Amino acid sequence: MNDFAGRSSVHGIERHLRQCDWTASPLGPPSSWPPALAHAARFMFDAPVPMLLAWGGAQGVLYNDAAAPLLGAYDPGLFGASLSDWPAAWDGLAGHAARALAGEAFRVGQSMHTAADAGAAPWLDLAFAPLRDLDGAVRGFTCTVCGPAALPTGDAGFRVVADAMPQMVWSTLPDGYHDYYNRHWYDFTGMRDGETDGERWNAMFHEDDRERAWAAWRLSLATGAPYEIEYRLRHRSGDYRWVLGRALPVRDAEGRIVRWMGTCTDIDQQKRHEEALRQSEARFRRLADSNVVGIVRYRMDGTIVEANEAFLDMLGYTRADFERDGLASRTLTPPEWLDATARAMTELRTVGRIENLVKEYFRKDGSRVSVQMGSITMDDPATEGVAVMVDVTPIKDAQRALREADRRKDEFLAMLAHELRNPLAPITAAADFLKVGRLDEERVRQVTTIIGRQARHMTGLIDDLLDVSRVTRGLITLERAPVPLAGAIAEAVEQVRPQVKAKGHRLELHLPSDEALVAGDRKRLVQVFANILGNAARYTPSQPPDGGRIDLHLRIEDTSVVVDVCDNGIGMTPELTARAFDLFSQAERSADRAQGGLGIGLALVKSLVELHDGTVSAHSDGPGRGSRFTVVLPRLRVEGDDAGSVPGTMAPAPPERALEVLIVDDNVDAAQILAMYIEAVGHRATVWHSPGQALAYAAEHQPDLCVLDIGLPEFDGHELARRLRALPGMAALPLVAVSGYGQARDRDLALAAGFDRHFVKPVMAADILDVLGAVARRRPNSRTGE
Repeated sequence: MNDFAGRSSVHGIERHLRQCDWTASPLGPPSSWPPALAHAARFMFDAPVPMLLAWGGAQGVLYNDAAAPLLGAYDPGLFGASLSDWPAAWDGLAGHAARALAGEAFRVGQSMHTAADAGAAPWLDLAFAPLRDLDGAVRGFTCTVCGPAALPTGDAGFRVVADAMPQMVWSTLPDGYHDYYNRHWYDFTGMRDGETDGERWNAMFHEDDRERAWAAWRLSLATGAPYEIEYRLRHRSGDYRWVLGRALPVRDAEGRIVRWMGTCTDIDQQKRHEEALRQSEARFRRLADSNVVGIVRYRMDGTIVEANEAFLDMLGYTRADFERDGLASRTLTPPEWLDATARAMTELRTVGRIENLVKEYFRKDGSRVSVQMGSITMDDPATEGVAVMVDVTPIKDAQRALREADRRKDEFLAMLAHELRNPLAPITAAADFLKVGRLDEERVRQVTTIIGRQARHMTGLIDDLLDVSRVTRGLITLERAPVPLAGAIAEAVEQVRPQVKAKGHRLELHLPSDEALVAGDRKRLVQVFANILGNAARYTPSQPPDGGRIDLHLRIEDTSVVVDVCDNGIGMTPELTARAFDLFSQAERSADRAQGGLGIGLALVKSLVELHDGTVSAHSDGPGRGSRFTVVLPRLRVEGDDAGSVPGTMAPAPPERALEVLIVDDNVDAAQILAMYIEAVGHRATVWHSPGQALAYAAEHQPDLCVLDIGLPEFDGHELARRLRALPGMAALPLVAVSGYGQARDRDLALAAGFDRHFVKPVMAADILDVLGAVARRRPNSRTGE
């Protein structure tokens, strides 16, 4: 290589080769250069573009004439010297030199100072490549200046502008290699200079966004299309914040991409606002799409512009109905609500809102829905509004039901007063009549018959009230036994026969030859059919000359017994048929209430039938066309069972010997009447109104039977019973309680106090006869102690 300088045809290079002090150069004299360095230097010296190379561990520098102007004051002193002797450029080149010495070839934008004291430096597009010896080992690198980098300002002015921008500014070479970030990038990420150069920026992305952002960036590099994407970038705090990344390609005069310029804008707060808005909109959409709240947007002319599913569901329309035909609020509003709606719209235009408007809409099927709504205007002047509404139909229905129940309660109380006064009037008149002068026996019999009949009627009313109260509270306990239903029906017919006869009706029974057995309480079943037959008699007007007609059909089916009671009476409307078994429900009455009754009989029938695991139903073809009531009860199959095996009523045996009966009641009239009846059937009665006096009398005379009122002065009947039981020889004395209270608890308290029987006032004659007969049959044993 002794003739290296001689072969140089470049005047500047020839001068440098001759004048350079090679003894001080880390490269040594050219004659000692290895072939790889010599050939590289020869290629560089001949190259038309600015180039420099560095060789060896001390990185000795050579450059060509095209590069000399870029070195400014450092030329020719840098020729043959160390790269570190160029401090103005070394800080920027050191990192690139390390990459090239590591065997990497790349391009990068870099500023290079042309003078030691220069404050500005050109921004150049540099291509670095490793420089290898003949065995392939990297011994140095070459740096080729491809031209000025395509930056807006072309020098340090660009950096000043970029660092002043609120966005993160970055640039890449055409292949996507990141070679520049402004100061805001490093402030945001907390990274050091160079740590995110090249493709290392990709590690800063959130792992869920990395693949998506990288794919978009690769697509832009491949196609030259602008790059724009939102992703999460790691902040210096360690949190990931949303940024908007944008990049545009910068092209030269021939249209080639020479650089990409990009920015990252921190949009994290905006994204948080957008997410909050999205969640708010989602909540609103869930509300709008819910089946609870109806929402509509409408014009002031009544046209509905938008409606959610809840509103359409309220009115029974589908989305297809709405999109095909549209809906106008005025055509949906019933005529009687138009004025109220118009007033509300006037208020809406005036104040911009209305609250708590309750109105009705027509449903698609013609029925109505009640809604409670509020509305606001959407703009000023008001041309559109939004209304929110809820379906309050169940509430309105409940309010109407309460009003109806209140009305029926008032009607019932009026009926009760009327019905109780009816029997009280003849009883009071009969009592007054008995006070007047001397009466013959026949007249007294007539008067007492009236009193008895009216008292039984009043008792029936009160019993019905008590029964329905006990049934509705679940206090009725059935005494189940095999019951021939035909026998129970016959007994019910006997109870209502006077009523049927009084109205001149014809009652016919159609009974099967086979015995129809059911498992039930005979007394309650008699009550069921007596109420149904009585109802038929009451609502079948007298029809001279033959009266009305009532037919009872009993038929036996495989698993049930069916009873139909048909009449040709006043019939029922469909509405009345539907509520025939409701409490206090009655047909329309005339002012004189000729039919009478409290309207609880059929409600009691339904409850008692259901207690027997049966059903009862009503049917009518309409007013004036009669009614049919059908009772279905489970059939009881008993092998060898017949009517004779079921106990019926027992007639009281005539007394063989008169009993001594002690009656204690502070109600003088009730006590005297009961005493008169007991004496009339052959026994002796003693009456006391004071429990203390009665106790003293019993201790001395030891009666055979005591009938005690519970509500007594001094101490009550329970205490009197306990004291009587404590008297010598009276532990087994038969005691009967009489009370105006007939609930199960009252009966249990009486039995716990020592009573044998408990009767509810007024006491029926049959009950007293039953007790007297039972005491008379066991009297000899109780008196002798046998």
